[in-house]
Amino acid sequence: ILMIAAVFLASRMTPRLIHVNYDSIAAANHMNQAWFAIISPKTDPSGNLTLWTKHFEEALVDEEHNVTEPGEGAIAQNIRSLWEGSKQHLNKLPPGDFIKMKTLLNQLVKVNETGMFRIAEDSSRLAHEVYLGGIAFLVVTLVFTIFISNGIANRLAYPLKAIAETLRSRPILGAKLKLPNPTSLELKILNHEMIQLWNNLSDLRQLNVEEINTQRNQLRTILTFVE
Repeated sequence: ILMIAAVFLASRMTPRLIHVNYDSIAAANHMNQAWFAIISPKTDPSGNLTLWTKHFEEALVDEEHNVTEPGEGAIAQNIRSLWEGSKQHLNKLPPGDFIKMKTLLNQLVKVNETGMFRIAEDSSRLAHEVYLGGIAFLVVTLVFTIFISNGIANRLAYPLKAIAETLRSRPILGAKLKLPNPTSLELKILNHEMIQLWNNLSDLRQLNVEEINTQRNQLRTILTFVE
């Protein structure tokens, strides 16, 4: 059950973590598209600079609230700094700023792609470790069960063997039957039944002896009378 639960949690967690990286990549692509439309308005039939500026800002805000990878926060800060400095002169943006923004957006995509690959590898390794741990747990449980079963079997078999040896020694009827101390309720009941049966046999033998003695006395009396 634990192994199944661990695999289930790992399988549920991995898509969620990858989805976070995917959202950052999607935000980078939206910013890239908006940035290109802002810098090259001729490629946009609508020519709506305000709309693309709004799209870039929304995508950047989404990214700033979705930082998960090492170094991603610094990249997002650099994008924010460059964006804030470029908003005042988008129509006359230096070529160097255009190239710098494209580089930062590419870095943002790359760092999240690296995170996705790492998560996939970690998930695969976790599944492998859970599998090996489950096998080890099953082996330990099996060995423990065997030892427990042997202990229980010996605990039950020893008193039965002692009872059999006591009866095999042919104790004298009428004498007290000495049985081993019971180690369980079932053996206690068995001892009680054995002792009761032994006592019944002893009583029966005593009755037979008394009956024989009575008949012997009667025969002696008859013989005495005949003489």
